[in-house]
Amino acid sequence: NPAAKAFWPLPAALMLVAFGDRITWLAMAAFLVIVVTPSLAWLMSRSRAPQGQLEADLGTPGLGGRNWTRTEALHHWLFPALIPQMMTGGFIVTSAYIHQVHIGDVNGWSLASMAPGYTFSALTAVLAAFVAGWVSDRRGAEKLLPWSPLPLGLGILLIGAVDGVWGWIVGFTLIGLNMGIGG
Repeated sequence: NPAAKAFWPLPAALMLVAFGDRITWLAMAAFLVIVVTPSLAWLMSRSRAPQGQLEADLGTPGLGGRNWTRTEALHHWLFPALIPQMMTGGFIVTSAYIHQVHIGDVNGWSLASMAPGYTFSALTAVLAAFVAGWVSDRRGAEKLLPWSPLPLGLGILLIGAVDGVWGWIVGFTLIGLNMGIGG
């Protein structure tokens, strides 16, 4: 998913400008049928079993210094309490994706000038996931979690408050930071 977000926005925006929406959609559909579907079929035909891991290895302990089963995690009070925080970023980012043309029109930005925001968002999400994973392993996710909405809020604030397209790009970079921490 981050690779697609990093690569496709600019080519898609350029195709829309050069060929219009009908040809662009047909080209994307053809790419899915000709390239993605066979690639997925090939990848799924290969064994996905973990290699070289001992069965007794339960990984790093989680909250409270213990390894939780899925059932225990689902029944803990913290799980339903965290659902709104975990879903907010997805709702906000999806809204921005859906309304990107309107946001660009209102601000006088072209889709091509907005496209780098998606690339930076995806790259930041991947890097942030690695760093957040490292921090979580050493300090615990409960130390990191309260801070994760901060980049999302700042990113949305920048998109709404800044007149230049750089506000969109930096805003989406901060949103990527939030998504990476959440992942």
